Amino acid sequence: MKYTVGLDSKELYKLSVDILNYADEFERKVKIFLERLAEVGIEVASRNGGDFSQYITYSTKWENDTTITITAASQTLITEWYAGSGTKKVRTEAIIPLLMAEFGSGHYAIPGVGGIGGQGTLNVFGHAFDDDGWYWYAEQTQTSIGSAEPIREVNGRMKYHSKGEQPTQPLHKAVMACIEQVERIAQEVFG
Repeated sequence: MKYTVGLDSKELYKLSVDILNYADEFERKVKIFLERLAEVGIEVASRNGGDFSQYITYSTKWENDTTITITAASQTLITEWYAGSGTKKVRTEAIIPLLMAEFGSGHYAIPGVGGIGGQGTLNVFGHAFDDDGWYWYAEQTQTSIGSAEPIREVNGRMKYHSKGEQPTQPLHKAVMACIEQVERIAQEVFG
């Protein structure tokens, strides 16, 4: 933007009005630009929630009219299972679907970093596991989030083996999509 102006008071006044109008227009365009980037991020994150997408919500929040934040939240789920084939003792664990979607769980957890995890944790003491992943015992009618399949019946209960959940990384992919779209959206908004 380039202005040429004389020292006449009318020309200076017009210049000040033009600059203020430009500032207002620029601020409006910055907001549109940030909103469009946030929309792209939320759209990509929503598509990458995997089995847990129904439990995750995304929203935006403005701070001081200059910063927009994408927020992801998920409810905490309580899972129940029998700790072993010879007991009726039920174990429970709170899981956070957003963490499981972002980082994976079960068989896909990294061995040697806190053990092989299950149900969204890396707590090696909370779950039984073998070479095929983690498992638990449950009534025959129980189902599980994720890729669990019954293995066999033991003492009237089914042994379930989970392959775990591979990370789908909704937030990481949202950030990458925003980075990839910055130039295109800026061109569209600012011209």
